[in-house]
Order: sequence, then C-alpha cells, then structure tokens
Amino acid sequence: MQKYARAIRLLPVILYISVIPLIVRAVPYTAPIGDLPWMYGEDDTIQWDFFNLAKLNVLEAVTAFAVIIFFVLLLTKRIRLKRSAVFIPVALYTAAVLVSFCLSDHRDIALRGELGHFEGLLCVLCYMFMLFYTIQVLERVDDALCVMGFLAVTVLIECIIGVSQLVGKDLLASRAGMYMIAGNREISFAFAPGQVYQTVANMNYVPLWLSLVVPVVILAAAVCAARLIRYPDTRTLKSREALIFLAAIILCILILLNCIGAKSTGGSLGIGISLIVLAVLAIPDKVFRRCTLAAVSLLAAMTVMLLYVRSPADEVSVEYLRTGQDGIGISMAGHPMTIRSDMQGIITAFDESGEQVEAYTVREGDEAEYVFDKEGYWAGALIARSMGTGSDAYVQLDINRGEKYLFHFYENGQVKLCTPYGYEIDAGDTEHIGFKGHYGFASGRGYIWATSLPIIGHSPVLGAGPGTFMVTFPQTDYAGRATAGVPSTIIVDKAHNIYIQTAVNNGLMGLIAFIGIICTVCGKAYRSMANNGKRGPGKLAEMDVKSILLTGGALGIIAFATGAITCDSSISVMPVFYGMIGMVAAVSEADK
Repeated sequence: MQKYARAIRLLPVILYISVIPLIVRAVPYTAPIGDLPWMYGEDDTIQWDFFNLAKLNVLEAVTAFAVIIFFVLLLTKRIRLKRSAVFIPVALYTAAVLVSFCLSDHRDIALRGELGHFEGLLCVLCYMFMLFYTIQVLERVDDALCVMGFLAVTVLIECIIGVSQLVGKDLLASRAGMYMIAGNREISFAFAPGQVYQTVANMNYVPLWLSLVVPVVILAAAVCAARLIRYPDTRTLKSREALIFLAAIILCILILLNCIGAKSTGGSLGIGISLIVLAVLAIPDKVFRRCTLAAVSLLAAMTVMLLYVRSPADEVSVEYLRTGQDGIGISMAGHPMTIRSDMQGIITAFDESGEQVEAYTVREGDEAEYVFDKEGYWAGALIARSMGTGSDAYVQLDINRGEKYLFHFYENGQVKLCTPYGYEIDAGDTEHIGFKGHYGFASGRGYIWATSLPIIGHSPVLGAGPGTFMVTFPQTDYAGRATAGVPSTIIVDKAHNIYIQTAVNNGLMGLIAFIGIICTVCGKAYRSMANNGKRGPGKLAEMDVKSILLTGGALGIIAFATGAITCDSSISVMPVFYGMIGMVAAVSEADK
C-alpha cells in the first residue's frame, strides 16, 4: 500500500518533467489579434499550434491533479510541510506575475499567453505550484532518483527523434507521426531536412534543455569509471557500474549529435561552461581551483566581448523612417532625407538643408525607379520606385538591397506606410539602447535586445503582463528592421534572452525573484555538498547518489541559466528547468 501511495505522490512530478516535453499535437485556437496591424487575420481566425498549446493543456491538467493529491496528503497527514528558502523567491515571483497581470493592458492575451508561446498567467502559476509540489513530495533521494530515471528515458526518446531529423528521416514527419499529431489533416513543418528540433518547436531550445541533464549524465559516467578503476575486484559493483557507464556514454553521444544538428550556440555554450566548471571542481587544491575558476570566468567574458567587437557591422544604418505631411523622412548613415511624390508618380528627394538630392533614373514610366546618390548612401542602398499615379500614388523603398516598404501618398499630402497585411499606419521613431552598429550580433539578437531594453522602462517594476512580449515589442520599427535585416513579415515574438523577456513581461521585481530562485537553489546545493563532506568531483569514486544529483543538477541549472542569455522561456523546456530546480532543492534537504 505504501508503494502505491509513493507512486501516486510522484506521478504528477513524473508527468510534469518527463511527459509534457514529449507532447506534439495539432490544436486549433483563436486569439484577439484584430487590432494588431502587423498580424494577419481577425479575432475569430482559426490558428493552429503543434508544439506548445497541447503542452499547456496537459500542464494545466497535471497541475490540477497535483493540487488534489497535495490536499489529500495534507488532510490525511501523510505529508509534512517543508520550509525551504526557495519558497521566498517563488512567492515573490508569483506575486509579481499576479500583480503584473492585473495591471496589464492586454489581460485577454496575458491570461494564457501570446500566440505560439502560451506562457501567460495560468502557465506561470502552474510552474510555481509544480515547483512547490516537487519540493514537498520528494522526501528521499530515491524519490529524486526515480524521477531522474524517467527524465533519462525522455532524453533518450527526444534524442532518437533528433537523430532521425538529423539524418533526414524525421519520425514526426513520417506518416505515422503526422497521424499521431494531426489525425487525417494534411500538415507540414517548416524545418529544413537535417535540422534538429525534437519536440520543442525551435532548434535553439534543443541544447538549452539538454544542458540541464548533461552534467548529471557525464558525472554519473565519471563516477562509474572511477569506481571501476578503484574497485576492480568487486563483481556486483563491476557489472552495475559498467552498465550505467555504458548507458551514460551512449546518451552523451546522442546528446552530442542532437546539439550538432540543432546548430545553436547559446545552449551549447551553457553545456560547455558547465563542463568546464565540473572539470575545475575536480581540482583538489582549493586555492588553485578558485584561481582557475576566476581565470575561466575572465576568459569567457573576454571571448564574449571579442565576439561582439568582431561581429559584422551593420551594412547601412537606418536611424529613422517616418511618415508625415511633407513626405517620407528617412536617415541613413547619419544623412537625413525627405522623399516626396506627386500624383503623377514623380519622385524627388531633399536633404536636411532643403537641397534636392541627385538621383539616377534607372527605369521610367508608370513604375519609374530612382537610385539616390549622396555621400553616406551606398550604391543601391536606397532605391525608390513609383508604383502608381492619380489618387492612389504609391512609392516603394528598397532599403539595403533587401527589405521593401510601400508608402501610400494621398492627394491631401498625407503619407501612410502599408504593412504587409494590408493596414496603413503612421511610421515613427522607436527607441533603442545599445548595440549601435551591431544589430546583427548573435544572429540579429543585438537588434532585438536593443529594441527590447527600452520597453522595460515603460513599466519597470511590474512589466507589461505575463506572456505579452509579442504585443509589447514595437513590431512596426521598420527602420531598425531595415538596419538589422529583419523582414517586416517576421513577427518578433520572443526576446531571445530569458532575463530581458522576464523583465519586459513581469518587471524588474519579477526578474529579481526569478534570478533569486536560481541563486537560492544553487546556494542550497553548494552548502549541502559542503556539509556532506563528499564535495564530489574531487573524490569521484566516493561520491554517492545524493552528491551526483546535487552537483550535476546544480551545474545543469547553471548551464541553463547561461544558455538562456541567448534563448527565451518556452513551455517546451521550462517544466524540465523548474523540475530540476525542485529536485535539487528537495535532495539538498533529504537525509538519504
């Protein structure tokens, strides 16, 4: 009976951390998008999601199940409430998210989150309760080991799917896979052959979530190898340790192949840093170990700075792109200019002193094409085309030989910018902070970060509301897009930085609490290892299961926190992240 009670108690945690990441299912939904000029569709337009909405539905069901079990255990006195220091930042983070939601201007979206991500209020509350529940119900190290075993199976399944995608035989895209995902509906994914995305919807998430388990797997393999070398004559130990070592090595190889196929440097960077820290911790001498850690940290910081400095400079910067009664205002490479068009489609341009800018007429007629020649404009960097005459005079600007923007000139002199989805808007200035001249840093993240940082200042304490980054980000910042080479048809729906995204959504209060959760649990793990006397990597053969879970789990959290600098939060990976935090916090307080 006690065995069944333990299984039921652990079941929500197992489902949360091991099953939810595997879910891929086509789910229809509608969203309030009718007033968004940069979005296609209406409020009642049916959208389809394959990777995240189904996960959210199951997460809500698993959390409801966990709530019921928790109160039954509480009422029957089969559980003793723990008091963990982790609960303080968890409570603060929950409060920040709740207040941010209540004060949000987009509560209709903030309830379940923006399109395609679905990390709104309900999702975050589920995260926080499941973190609380995990710490409460994992009473022994064996409980955490059981959950970790199921997570290892999930990693194996995900890696097998990833390898199939790497070799061009995607199991999800097979006939059986498509039927399981969408039934008889015909669907297709936008991923190119050879791209590894597993079941997490984005290649960047693959090494990010795997970074949580890599240190545990490698440490387990190292401990088994050390014991086999130190105790070669123990037959029972030899067979068990050899089996674990072999399984860990196979899993490491599969993880490596998946990381290679994902081609994402952010999560891979986190894995690399965690392994370096693990190797440094194996140094017996404390002084030398600390000096090495400091040197590695300095080297990592210098490497990031070097990558930034050596990143390709923006081709031709576009400082602003405006519309007004006097025409199209544009400034490129520090040279302002106003472009005008009459109703006959004759295009003229003037600099800031009012002098006309010389232009080469490449093509004449109803669709005349002009290339402007002025110091600061590269050849072909700014091309204007006349797209119509009469009451519907249009001018198309080709900026930086790529992105094209269409402007509507009215007879009354008014000018509107036409969005890709048929809306006409006024184009204005957008504030940016940092990364000037390097918007292309880290695959365009420089632009996204520079544009996201000013948003925090609009509501610095409480943010714009959980899951509202997409509707808060200035999607019509066409000047910045032209500089960074981000097409106007691409919706920036994530910050590619979990800390910036948390600050935008939940304010600095939420960000501080989120970082507090990570720091608190890693601090608990460190103190527990110190008190255990088996600090781990320095005494591999003597490490017990608790030391392996604490050391590997804490390093996995550090790896995730590092990789998340270039990745954002997602329901595809956060259950594993918060599940690992819960396990490490619970194991640090467990006796055996």
